[in-house]
Amino acid sequence: MGNEKLIEEHEIQIQKSQEIGTTIYVAIDGTFAGSILIADKIKDDAYQSIKQLKKTE
Repeated sequence: MGNEKLIEEHEIQIQKSQEIGTTIYVAIDGTFAGSILIADKIKDDAYQSIKQLKKTE
């Protein structure tokens, strides 16, 4: 299990993900078994929160 670079170092052929987020590739006995995508939707109030944080610096 690991990122694209680690999987490629072990010469495992993968199906690259085109999704936005962090992809973890899974291999079993040197064979690609699948992937896990970790993603988070940007919250509606994120811009305002960051603006507030910058004010407090």
